[in-house]
Amino acid sequence: MLLDDLEIMGNLTIRKDQQIITYSEDHNVSYRFLTPLPSPAYSPEAMLISFEIAARSQDSDQPIHHHSEEMIYVLEGRLTVPIGETDIILEAGDSTVIQKNMPHIYKNYEAVPVKGISSISPPIWGRMDLMNN
Repeated sequence: MLLDDLEIMGNLTIRKDQQIITYSEDHNVSYRFLTPLPSPAYSPEAMLISFEIAARSQDSDQPIHHHSEEMIYVLEGRLTVPIGETDIILEAGDSTVIQKNMPHIYKNYEAVPVKGISSISPPIWGRMDLMNN
């Protein structure tokens, strides 16, 4: 193994205290990036994030769409995901796939926060609120 390979491998491990966290403007939604950000040495082909949505909140005002497939897994709570005209209700342990270019939004109608993990492939780098472009 070459020295450059070791350096790249070291940058592929993200410790919990090194994860980038972003928040919605109202701080009702947080996203924790579990995937390394792209660099000249390596650009991930998928993006893995964890999310937490406060009680009775949603991740955006309007449904979003992007040119990627998105997989959602709920860790805690109950998440409603309107995809097009259909409401998908996910409880802890449930998962779903959102096909590319499908309008969707994450909604938490419950009195407790919802936590989950989302994988997006190919990844969408940049601000989460710019995904409609």
